[in-house]
Amino acid sequence: MRFFKKLFDRTGPERPVDEQETYIEAEKGTYLFNKAKLPDYTYTGLSEKEYRHIEASREMLQRQMAPLLKFDKEPVNHPSNLDEYLTLWGSTGYGEFLGSTAEQHTAYLSYNFGQYLVENYGMEWQIKSDGEGSQTVVRVTSPVEMELYPIDSTLRAIRNRELAIYCDIESKLKNAIRRFGN
Repeated sequence: MRFFKKLFDRTGPERPVDEQETYIEAEKGTYLFNKAKLPDYTYTGLSEKEYRHIEASREMLQRQMAPLLKFDKEPVNHPSNLDEYLTLWGSTGYGEFLGSTAEQHTAYLSYNFGQYLVENYGMEWQIKSDGEGSQTVVRVTSPVEMELYPIDSTLRAIRNRELAIYCDIESKLKNAIRRFGN
């Protein structure tokens, strides 16, 4: 019985940092991490080749997808436009669509969303490594340290057959900045 009480008796972020779990869920899909309890990560910049992939994905979205999908928002990689793209592609089954493979669509969406965060929230593309593996993240360290995983978010949406995720992620980001950025 003590185990369940301990498991379900979390009081939230008011507890001192040294007593907090490794992470707590601030709102659905948004986590606060106790940095002292995390493994040591190293961060490095992306390679020139990876930046070229990001730029190529943006050009593909701008030149070929935007005219076909009739995006309403500016810039072209706005979360509303990306949600429209993901929804339309998802309604066809997440396969080949408009002459591109599923892998290409995943890259177009992921890189464009990440680049939107870089341009509008001052985040930076980085590779996060812990010795066992690495992930591509967009990260900001001021006014509060935050990381988002555009590739993982897109892959999860495809796997779970979610049709719109980017506006929701941006909304959570804005809430976190408002709540913790002061």
